[in-house]
Amino acid sequence: MVEEQRKIDEERQRLKKEQEKRTKEEQKKILGKNNSRPKLSFSLKPAL
Repeated sequence: MVEEQRKIDEERQRLKKEQEKRTKEEQKKILGKNNSRPKLSFSLKPAL
């Protein structure tokens, strides 16, 4: 019984850590850290 509870808790902890890691990665992409987002380049075109 205790062993089962421990396994369930470990699994829950692992899933929670994985979710937090994924969230951090997404935030890094949004913030453009570590060059995870491609650079945007703009060019001005002369008006005709």
